[in-house]
Amino acid sequence: MLTITPIGSCRIATPLRLGRQELGYAINGGRLYGYSHSASEAVQQMRYLKGEYTPSTEVWPLIAPGTPLAVKNAESHQESDIYVVEVSSAKTFALDGEFVQLNYLRRHFADFFADVPRTLAYMRLCRARDRMAMRDFLGDVWGATARQRKEAAVLERIELQFCDAGMLERDLAQLKDGLGRLLIVSHVDAKLPNGQSLNGRDVFIRQVCEVARRLDLPLCDPTQAMRRMGQGRAIADESSGLAHYTEVFARALVHEWFRDWFRPMTQDAMLHDPA
Repeated sequence: MLTITPIGSCRIATPLRLGRQELGYAINGGRLYGYSHSASEAVQQMRYLKGEYTPSTEVWPLIAPGTPLAVKNAESHQESDIYVVEVSSAKTFALDGEFVQLNYLRRHFADFFADVPRTLAYMRLCRARDRMAMRDFLGDVWGATARQRKEAAVLERIELQFCDAGMLERDLAQLKDGLGRLLIVSHVDAKLPNGQSLNGRDVFIRQVCEVARRLDLPLCDPTQAMRRMGQGRAIADESSGLAHYTEVFARALVHEWFRDWFRPMTQDAMLHDPA
């Protein structure tokens, strides 16, 4: 049976889960530790699948909440026929060089991030990478208790970076070399009520598409499929960030993947199989 491994978020995991019985493939989730959004996070996940990277105990709850590290380390990953890799964010957050997932970071330090002005100030300092300014800021706003001071000792080491085309090309090239047959999936360019894209999302989608084509990587930009169906039917109403798919769109998307990429990939592999 065809095996597929998703590296990304619910935008690829949900369609693949919904389509597996009808389309006849298996999802290979061995050693997958959690969701990811950036290309750098995907490379880190790939390295973990291959046993080339072991997360630190501080990073683990920021990439795999709710799963004991020892349990996941004990798993193995057999190579899949196809890897579906989502690259939906230019932002990377790292703790001492290890990439962490923003949603998990916010969940782990929920009390700290509950205050919007404090969160915005923190994010500005993460991007500035001024360790002394960050330490002073956290000492003022998150140092009243022993627990806060312990959390601040981790938070002050988080750095935010936005990838450029060169960084993106480096990461996608590593994924191409390390995973074999793969499909890159970008974010979807859903529009705000005023017709604008959300936070420059369209710009990053174009960048992902351009780099993937330059590297001759199979690519799906779900935007056209969304427009054919209509954004109102494709994007969940409660998705304030225009980030979550309706079930009907998720099912339509996985059928498109199977028709346009999975079947041709596997047929091509059979034609070139020396056996």
